[in-house]
Amino acid sequence: GTYFRDKYPERREQMEMLLGGALDVESRLSHPLDIFSRFQDMSDAYRFPAPYDASVRGELTYSRMLTANRSYHAILNVNSVVASQSMCARRIFEATACGTPVISAPSAAIDSFFDAGDVIQVKDRTETGQWIRALDASPELRDRITHRAQRRIWREHAYSHRLDAV
Repeated sequence: GTYFRDKYPERREQMEMLLGGALDVESRLSHPLDIFSRFQDMSDAYRFPAPYDASVRGELTYSRMLTANRSYHAILNVNSVVASQSMCARRIFEATACGTPVISAPSAAIDSFFDAGDVIQVKDRTETGQWIRALDASPELRDRITHRAQRRIWREHAYSHRLDAV
């Protein structure tokens, strides 16, 4: 993801909730928090601040990101636009299709595209940490959440569905 110092204040609050929750429980996880940022070295306006900067691992090309999506127990998602019924990050669909559950800040679009529980939406930092720990500890929970969401994607949200809509 990208950190925006000078715009999207709600997105920064979501990052604090999600990334802060991950850091709170990191010492009890099987893997550390990894952040991939396309614009980390471009400008201070896009650089993750402390303490998150220590978790930045650089950037990934699109194809490498798809492979990385399969390597994690959870993908964290923030939203630049929170009230839209239709605008959300493509990563929600891609990470889920790759077999990894998504933990997200709340979004009206997620509620439009998925059933409750297909994408985990958290309300605070503590809940974020609890979900991260649960997903890290339970392959069965990861598989169950992802499988439900994948069925929805294949049934309703492939590119062919969008092309038919156009």
